[in-house]
Amino acid sequence: NHVYDSRNNCNAIIETATNKLVSGCRKTIIPNSVSSIGRGAFGNDTIDLIIIPESITFIDDLAFWGSMTHKDSKIIFKSSIPPTFGKEVFYSKSGTMYVPIGCKETYIMANEECKYFKIVEYENINFADAKVKELCVANWDTNGDGELSKEEAAIVTSLGKIFKGNTEIVSFDELQYFTGLTSINEYAFLDCSNLSSLIIPNSVTSLGVACFRGCWKLQTLTIPNSVTTLNDKIFYDCGIKSITIPQSVKSIGISLFKNCPDLTTIIVEEGNPIYDSRDNCNAIIETSSNTLIASCKNTVIPQTVTTIGEAAFMYCSGLTSIVVPNNVLSIKSEAFRDCFDLTSITLPNTIINIETKTFWGCHVLESIIIPRSVKSIGDYAFGRCLQLKSVIIPSSTTTISSNAFVYCSELTSVTVGN
Repeated sequence: NHVYDSRNNCNAIIETATNKLVSGCRKTIIPNSVSSIGRGAFGNDTIDLIIIPESITFIDDLAFWGSMTHKDSKIIFKSSIPPTFGKEVFYSKSGTMYVPIGCKETYIMANEECKYFKIVEYENINFADAKVKELCVANWDTNGDGELSKEEAAIVTSLGKIFKGNTEIVSFDELQYFTGLTSINEYAFLDCSNLSSLIIPNSVTSLGVACFRGCWKLQTLTIPNSVTTLNDKIFYDCGIKSITIPQSVKSIGISLFKNCPDLTTIIVEEGNPIYDSRDNCNAIIETSSNTLIASCKNTVIPQTVTTIGEAAFMYCSGLTSIVVPNNVLSIKSEAFRDCFDLTSITLPNTIINIETKTFWGCHVLESIIIPRSVKSIGDYAFGRCLQLKSVIIPSSTTTISSNAFVYCSELTSVTVGN
């Protein structure tokens, strides 16, 4: 047809020479090449959603006469410059009109009919990552315009499993606009192995269990001052290199940095009433109890610490040696479990018990001297220490679990007392 076309499967009739849409329907998608909408183009066909592209510069008389008739009707204008309007373009005026942020009054001045609509100003998010945009639009584009506005992002209350296990996403700094979130739910970004950049919104108060587990390319992350709770294993198997715990954090779970081989710096902000990183120790210490609860391969245990917490060094990749100072009275279960690179540890003459699985899986630890203060060695305390060859146990130790040295296949020398 040399006069009309329906380009781009638009479900409309367009006058080819003038790029004027002369007839449409409720399923019409206006192409970006259309420059005007003709008189009565949408007649009495009730519209659920129509998007007016930036290319439209003129909308003729009665174009949407009788089309915007119910409260759920939506018309979305993409341009900050209103088109020229004819007479009684809308006539029936129900539903919602979306205009770019700051343009409400401009549209009303261009066509007084606009003031009878519910007008919502929006600002679309410019996503750096096309895959992230695709997922966000598919799940949270409430007005159906193929974009996600800051206003749409702000009403999202949970990320669910939308991003879990996705290896295509690379950056999600636009998460900062999701200000309706109060938590990053558990496993939210589990195994997003190529995710390298993300900004947490200031509305978030809690980071869920293992929410960044397996994010190997995530090297830095700023935890906002709104966060009060850090749950278990948040950075398990993560490429994080440094982390700062803000003043606002009041609760921290176990195994926070499990298998973070590149983590070298841990700082707790001055003024945190619950935790500290005294003496530049590169660890997290519970201030009131002097308990070290989280660590990295560069951790130096301060002299003021009295307890090594449960799983505090668990799976601490790159930790080759550690000196436990003399003020430490207790080392909790699994404290050094699966420290595969640990070759040397010095224990103080102050600890009384070596608890369950304290050194389980320390594969390259070759020898250990149990301090004379130790009364008991618990279940699996040195289990799977595959290279452990010699153990010296003092006469003061009265209880050794029957499986304390299970799977220590190289153990050939055990000295007890004298």
